[in-house]
Amino acid sequence: MSNECLNSCRIGYFSTSYQIITVGGQNIETSRCVPCSPICLSCSGVSNNCSSCPSGYILASSTCVSNCSDHGLYYNSATRECNKCSVTCYSCSGPTTSNCLSCAAPLQLYAGSCLSTCPFGYYPTPTQICQPCGPTCASCSGSPFNCTLCSSPLFLQTFNNIGSCVQSCSVGYYISNGYCQPCNSQCLTCSGPNENQCLSCKSGLFLVSQTCI
Repeated sequence: MSNECLNSCRIGYFSTSYQIITVGGQNIETSRCVPCSPICLSCSGVSNNCSSCPSGYILASSTCVSNCSDHGLYYNSATRECNKCSVTCYSCSGPTTSNCLSCAAPLQLYAGSCLSTCPFGYYPTPTQICQPCGPTCASCSGSPFNCTLCSSPLFLQTFNNIGSCVQSCSVGYYISNGYCQPCNSQCLTCSGPNENQCLSCKSGLFLVSQTCI
């Protein structure tokens, strides 16, 4: 900018005050126009305190950014600015707690909200998104098919730490409160866990008063 006196600074500059000494020895405060930071179209007070942005950039809390979502912000079409997401959101599409697009660990995303635990019938994932359990599971853990609870009339049976919801328990198990529990080691089938609750016996044993001998 050439040396000239203006009523206000041109766009891309901001006004700053400094003192000069007159010939009479008095301090007179005057001002000059200083360039804004290159990222700002216009600024106020300091060079990087943007008040507007060049084409392709969006104003976000006095900073010009290329993408609101990269900064925990969302684009406000009414003001053409980036506004802050809710504190529960990592990225969002709006200002409320139900406008989340992703969550900060360890929160999990469900229906636009970041939750500390997934709702019943859903399980947390490494991608921090609550996913629905499989159709036979009432609740699950780690995967949609590792059931932890079943809906009636199904029963939960566990093999190798994987739970499945079944219509009837396998041979060697009995039903207790919706779970398939193992029979006593002597029983082939049983009505309970004790050795005197056998209904049939393994090969080589004989059933006597519900006990295999």
